[in-house]
Amino acid sequence: MNSRNLKIFFVVIGIASLLNACVEVDKTLGLDFVPGNAMIDVEQIEFTLPISTAKVDSVLTSSTSVGAVGWLNQKLFGLFTAGSVFRMLPYSLGFDYGKEEDVKLDSAVLTIYVASRTQLDTTSLSQPLSLYLLDRDLAYSTSYYSNTLKPDDHLSMEKVSKDYTYKGEDTIRIHLDGVFAEKIMFATEEERANDTLFLQKFKGFYLKAENSETVGEGKGQVSYFDLTSTYLTFTYHHADNDTARYFYYFIEQSTPNFNVYSHSSGSLSNSTSIETVYMEGLAGVKPYINFDWVKDSIENRLQQAGKDISKLAISKAELVVPVDYPTSSLDLCPTPLTLAYKDTTDAFTFLTDTYFDSFGGALNRSLQQYSFNLTYYVQGFFNNQTLYHTPARDMYLYPIYSTYDSYGSEVKLLERNYYSCGILKGAPDVKLKLTYTMLK
Repeated sequence: MNSRNLKIFFVVIGIASLLNACVEVDKTLGLDFVPGNAMIDVEQIEFTLPISTAKVDSVLTSSTSVGAVGWLNQKLFGLFTAGSVFRMLPYSLGFDYGKEEDVKLDSAVLTIYVASRTQLDTTSLSQPLSLYLLDRDLAYSTSYYSNTLKPDDHLSMEKVSKDYTYKGEDTIRIHLDGVFAEKIMFATEEERANDTLFLQKFKGFYLKAENSETVGEGKGQVSYFDLTSTYLTFTYHHADNDTARYFYYFIEQSTPNFNVYSHSSGSLSNSTSIETVYMEGLAGVKPYINFDWVKDSIENRLQQAGKDISKLAISKAELVVPVDYPTSSLDLCPTPLTLAYKDTTDAFTFLTDTYFDSFGGALNRSLQQYSFNLTYYVQGFFNNQTLYHTPARDMYLYPIYSTYDSYGSEVKLLERNYYSCGILKGAPDVKLKLTYTMLK
């Protein structure tokens, strides 16, 4: 870091300390940070930011732990549907049910424990759920997206499960069609003894909520379940013995399972700044801000005031985005948001500042707003700072969540499983509040 950037760093730290003090102080800094003959004045300016609603076509939805199924129909956002794609393997390799003529299948049941839900009005909820067999291979170490599944990926739209209607219970139990289940039971010895061969024969399943086109406005539910605790139970007996026997299949964890989402909110997109913007999680519409405009606005304001932009030291850059409450339900709004952008692979990633403890981004329910500390990002516009700085300027407000790795360290990830939505205030309510000083 060159000497001028180092000086800016210490100045910013000093300013932040003074601004957080409980007593009134002189708005100048002196001996410890700059030469004694220099005076530093702290100033504040506020910008009204243009914000619009952008359509997002697809997002990463690969998951090793969370499956989703169901539908929601909202007045503004329209119909949202969720389904889950996963692969299953025998509990143990080489298991033999016995000779086909000596074995009688009693049932084959997929058991799913519902962990949580996103709900609208669930009065008289009735969701037919079906299981389809995939007609394509899923690759190892591959990322899948919300629109990866195509109609040709399952066999002629013929389901491999019996009719089942979900009415909101904590456990979903779907019976496989008997003819199909027997195909699994009596796979060849080689297929039963080798995972790769088994998956070539039974490539995977697609769990779908049917009849989404009949959902009434304001109705629906999406259910989330743990892929690691979902299993398929085969109950059978031998012809010469009435004793029930069991064998199990579990969802394969090292291959890329993924969720399939469809949205109807694309008509809400608008390339111009308006008074209301719309935010939907997953592959739905997102609020969009062009930070080239922000950079230019700061430069123009300071130049009009006769100030040298090269001497700008930012103490705090706070972005404030209010929720349009009560039009928008706070219960459906995502709790934390970040600023995300498309990388060189056209996938979304998020602003480096998100990792800082001071970043914020959580929904303040009492103030009905989101606020973000973008100090590092905005300062990087003006001092050629490249270390950890995000160069992207096209930013989308995007739900995020925190998890922990095997070492107990916090890891932040863009939300790829749980549905959320909200209506935000646009122009002129979105603000960037800049606290800064000009080095002498």
